[in-house]
Amino acid sequence: MNTTSPSDDDLVPVSRRWRVSTAFACVCTSSYLLINNFSLREPILLWKSPIDDWLPFLAWTVWPYLILLFTDYVFPLWIRSRGLFRVTMRAYAFAAVISFLFWALLPTTLPRVGFVPSGDGLSEVTYRLLISMDPPNNCFPSGHISIPTVVYWGLVQQWPRWRWPLWLSFMLLSLTILTTKQHYVLDLLGGVGAGALGVWLSLRYEERAKASRSA
Repeated sequence: MNTTSPSDDDLVPVSRRWRVSTAFACVCTSSYLLINNFSLREPILLWKSPIDDWLPFLAWTVWPYLILLFTDYVFPLWIRSRGLFRVTMRAYAFAAVISFLFWALLPTTLPRVGFVPSGDGLSEVTYRLLISMDPPNNCFPSGHISIPTVVYWGLVQQWPRWRWPLWLSFMLLSLTILTTKQHYVLDLLGGVGAGALGVWLSLRYEERAKASRSA
């Protein structure tokens, strides 16, 4: 599904894209924080790979970490095609529901011992503020990865000429969930899986809807 130059009739107005993206971001953020702070059951400790031990903690990577978070909100604003916007936001919803089910029914956690910087630099202060609002729960799958997987996919479909820079930036930004010690490799893989499953479900839904309309 590549849509680079939709006709005027197929364009989603910017105001609508903004309203939908804002609504999704608000609902998902509030739901995440609610589940994160009030678990239905005791979280289990995540398995840590040798890669997680090998990668260093880098406080300054809190900035690209936050940039990746904001792609959830910003990227849908650049998906202009009506059909693609619908598929992408439906995939966003599917990926969010998949993640919420894991967080509610199989909550996970990880230790932050040794990874709380004590410096007064802007990166250190920002990092401490982040973890004060975000307890180390809801780790698997990483919502910090699942939703960006979806919106990056949508943006690549809209602007295929930029697919390699976009996917490269996604890969590099995704590493920051590991260098900020907010997640383990297992969470990253789970986030990609949840996002990919959301896209697949949305495409399947679209195919069946088109088939039923043409029948």
